[in-house]
Amino acid sequence: MLNPLLKHFARIWRQHFALQMTTVIVLSGTFSVIGISFLIHQNLTKVLTQWGNSISMSVFLDDEFNNSDKLISKIKKSEGVASFEYVSKEKASQLFKDQVESYIPDLVFDSEFKNPLPASYEIKFDRNWSKEKYNEVVRFAKELMDFKGVEEVSYGQNWVENYAAVVDKFNHSSGLLIFVLLTGSLFVVGNSIRNSISQRRDEIEILELIGSTKWSIRIPYIFEGFVLGFIASLISIIVTYLVFNWQLSVIESGVGIVGGQYHLSFLSFKTQFIIVLLGSIFGVVGAYFCVTKLSTGWTAHQAES
Repeated sequence: MLNPLLKHFARIWRQHFALQMTTVIVLSGTFSVIGISFLIHQNLTKVLTQWGNSISMSVFLDDEFNNSDKLISKIKKSEGVASFEYVSKEKASQLFKDQVESYIPDLVFDSEFKNPLPASYEIKFDRNWSKEKYNEVVRFAKELMDFKGVEEVSYGQNWVENYAAVVDKFNHSSGLLIFVLLTGSLFVVGNSIRNSISQRRDEIEILELIGSTKWSIRIPYIFEGFVLGFIASLISIIVTYLVFNWQLSVIESGVGIVGGQYHLSFLSFKTQFIIVLLGSIFGVVGAYFCVTKLSTGWTAHQAES
């Protein structure tokens, strides 16, 4: 069964090489944009994952805080807390002086320096990032703020919220773009298949007249759509990989965040498989829409008209 299908596809390519090549190029460009969208999404999300792997929280206390036992009990019972440490005002001041000593050494020895830093609890979490985890951290922070004597709870919420909002907006916009591109791929495949059917109308009419089953007539063209989508999606992965390597070389040359190349990764095998699967499926669907009238007398009717 496969051998006749391959022969049909090879014959179509020999007879209409320019059209077939144009179809593959357009489809490759379409799926390359989809692949790059997946790549950007993956690496944007990875930043949140890295934040999740090293997430910490600072609970700042006022000078009159005297509710340490209940606060410690709350922290210990909270899911995902790996460790926590009490940092006194004196220790916070010393840590601050150690950090700024090389910049303003006089501060370390200034007897008039007053310690404005509050005592705090430094909390570290141990679970991997997820959208649910961020919501849990927000909820946990609000619960800690309810304790009398807790001045502020900080976990980098401002940049994380803004960054997460950017990721969400990108996901929505790229989802719409992918939908438009996949819909367009149906028309591209359909145009190629319609041309193949038009060029072989006499042959199809003969097959209809001698009583060939409808699927024996349709399957070669559906297979043609499948191969077009399959080849184009494979090429798109290669193009995406070349773009990815080019971006890494740009970062390595110093244009971008230093060391950023170590945080970027190419599409996972699962994502690559999804792209190839999408290309193959939409190739089949685009072809199927064009062959639904075959073996129904449509060809003979078209010839008469």
